[in-house]
Amino acid sequence: MLGLPIRCIHSEDGCCWSGPLRHLQRHLNTCSFNVVPCTNRCPAKLNGRDLPALLPHNCPKRRLKCEFCGCDFSGEAFESHE
Repeated sequence: MLGLPIRCIHSEDGCCWSGPLRHLQRHLNTCSFNVVPCTNRCPAKLNGRDLPALLPHNCPKRRLKCEFCGCDFSGEAFESHE
């Protein structure tokens, strides 16, 4: 049974991996289509492959520094900073 060929549980999201059932867990440990929490502790859940592209620009909890006064802010607080 462990030799049965299967596709990744994220195949409908675009993952192309397929292999024997016995290798599924090994694949899932590194599958870039796994849903992971945001590393800034915001409530967003993203595909691991999307995290590096979205985090610096879209996360409301990302850290930003004002280029004029040098203060550190979260992304959501920075929007109201003058």
